[in-house]
Amino acid sequence: MAGRKKETTIQVTGGNGKALSVYILATVLWMVAIAWLSLVPAPPDLGGVFGWDKLQHAVAYAVLTFLTGRVFSAISPRPLRAWGGALLFAITLGFGLEVAQELFTIGRRGDPADILANSLGALAGCVSGHFTLRRRRGDAGDRLDSEV
Repeated sequence: MAGRKKETTIQVTGGNGKALSVYILATVLWMVAIAWLSLVPAPPDLGGVFGWDKLQHAVAYAVLTFLTGRVFSAISPRPLRAWGGALLFAITLGFGLEVAQELFTIGRRGDPADILANSLGALAGCVSGHFTLRRRRGDAGDRLDSEV
C-alpha cells in the first residue's frame, strides 16, 4: 500500500515535491480569488462569453476541483477517494460562500442557481482531472481487489 502511495506521489510531483508545492500554492490562491470575488460588493464584469455569471461559476469551480484533486491525489494512495474528496471540498466551499454572500455581504444575494453552477463545474473538473491523470498513469485508479 505504501509503495502505491509513493508511486502516485512521484507521478504527480516529479519525485521532488516541487510540483506539489506549486499545486498547493495555486489551489490556495485560486480559493482566495473565488472567495474574494464571491464576497466583494461589486465583482468585476468580464463581458463577452465569460460575462455569463453561471459560466463564470462553473469554470471557477472546475479549476478549483482540478487543482484540489491534483493535490489530494498526490498525497492519497486511492485516486478515486482523492478526487471524490476534491469534489466534496469544492461543492462545500461553493455552498458555504453562497451562504456567506447571503448573510454577510451588502448588495449581494446567495443564489441556488449559483450553487448548482458551482457544483456542475466542480463535477466537470473532477471527472476531467481524474481521467486525465488516470490516462497519464496508465491505470484505472483504485483497484477492485485492494483493501478498503
